[in-house]
Amino acid sequence: MEKFGGKLSIIFNKSLEEVRNELMRIPSIGPKTADILLLMVTNKPMIPVDTHIMRVSYRLGFTVKGAKYEVISNKAY
Repeated sequence: MEKFGGKLSIIFNKSLEEVRNELMRIPSIGPKTADILLLMVTNKPMIPVDTHIMRVSYRLGFTVKGAKYEVISNKAY
């Protein structure tokens, strides 16, 4: 609240990577939540990776089983 004055719109004008990193500096916001915010609020080209997307990516051979969120999300876009 103090850093952004209660408005996240201040950071949404930065590059995709900068916005994502800035969001993840907020306590309790991880990669998936940041990706969802980027997709839903800013229409940035993000694909939030949930359990189902992970399973499909393993089965289609896009990633190896046990790959981390970041690896799967980077291959999704």
